[in-house]
Amino acid sequence: MEPLRIVRTAEPAGLALTGELDAARHAVFARALESALAELPPDREFHLDLSGLDFIDLGGICMLGDAAWSRVCGAPVVLDRTPPQVRAVLETVGWGSLPGLCFGEPAT
Repeated sequence: MEPLRIVRTAEPAGLALTGELDAARHAVFARALESALAELPPDREFHLDLSGLDFIDLGGICMLGDAAWSRVCGAPVVLDRTPPQVRAVLETVGWGSLPGLCFGEPAT
């Protein structure tokens, strides 16, 4: 298992994730997500670069949904370079069209 690495990004504003996001890493991700969102004005998009994410469990996906709901009246949470398997799960459960959440730059 590859440890989760979280890097704050300035342009676009948000976080880049690499490794695996599972139950053992939820608390770390929650703190990073909460801190980054708190510092960003609600009218500015928040980007999550998921290109280096090897695995995300259902709890991690729920955290993405919670982040989107927290910004539903503002600018969205944008999922950039979402790996195909993660995007497929999000679309299968109907979260590909969740208010406050959108797909940005495609995976390469």
